[in-house]
Amino acid sequence: MEHSFDSLHRFAPDARIVVTVPADSLEYARELFKESKAEVIVGGSSRQASAYAAMQHLEERQPRHVILHDAARPFLSHQILHDTVEALKRHKAVDVAIKTSDTIIVECDGFVQSIPERNHLYRGQTPQGFCYRTLMLSYKKLGPDRLAEYTDDCGVFLACHPTEKVRIVQGNSENIKITDEIDLVRSGLEEVMCNAYCEIRDLYRRRRNIDTLRTAAYSLAIDKVARAYFQLGIFP
Repeated sequence: MEHSFDSLHRFAPDARIVVTVPADSLEYARELFKESKAEVIVGGSSRQASAYAAMQHLEERQPRHVILHDAARPFLSHQILHDTVEALKRHKAVDVAIKTSDTIIVECDGFVQSIPERNHLYRGQTPQGFCYRTLMLSYKKLGPDRLAEYTDDCGVFLACHPTEKVRIVQGNSENIKITDEIDLVRSGLEEVMCNAYCEIRDLYRRRRNIDTLRTAAYSLAIDKVARAYFQLGIFP
């Protein structure tokens, strides 16, 4: 949550950022963000219920646009945010997605029913951006009882505006969702490698000797990855 907030705040320091949390985490979250401009509120029992709660929180002073992001995707890049904001200048709805590299199968009763071509198959990510008024009207039209039918805000938007288009902007493979324990391992290693890159870059700026740099960089990267494996409990 802190990583996601930091990415959003650094990209748009003056923007209102609403953070939704479970009721039993409200006090903790408000303490966590007490030095920031975050507006921490109680969310709902599902992702969409939480998004609706955030939308309602903004209703008194409605923004022109709204961007919704899953805190479970902590590696949000400024490039993705920039592209989303730019696309919102021309479109009512924007989704972030990447092309799938896997073969996708359609299942029926435990058997493969069909195998769609990958050319037009994407994996949805967040953030997703919208004209605030249009998305809010979509939530109100569906009502709280139907929100569980949808897994993201683009689904809510299209359910109420089937003739409208949702613009796709390019996501990236680093924008992963932390869902399982293996995702925590992967995210931990990515952060380690990012730190290693920064140290290697600084080494290069100081030494400028490519042979020495290669040896030092190799040792540094290997050492950091090995330490991370031990810290994450991958090695006994």
